[in-house]
Amino acid sequence: MSNGTADKLLVVTLYLSGERYGACMATVNFYAAARAASGLSVSEFEGQTLAEVISEASKKFPKLGQILPGCSYLINGSATLNLDIKVNPSDVIDILPRFAGGS
Repeated sequence: MSNGTADKLLVVTLYLSGERYGACMATVNFYAAARAASGLSVSEFEGQTLAEVISEASKKFPKLGQILPGCSYLINGSATLNLDIKVNPSDVIDILPRFAGGS
């Protein structure tokens, strides 16, 4: 890699079916019950929107599906309720389950 870009690789996937082109991998941080359900504190998932990233995480870790409806989401530290928000390869998504009975 030239120009010091080795640490900033963009992961691009071409689907032969032609349905999706240019999907990216977003970093996802799991907290509390989400960490317990996934068994990880951080992972990467493909998707062009937050909904697609969440769907991919749920497919890989089915136990997440039970807690995701009550979770909050941060993208790069900003809370969002918009699951259709676009996700970039450099984005960091935090999945925050309810804490101590809160909503």
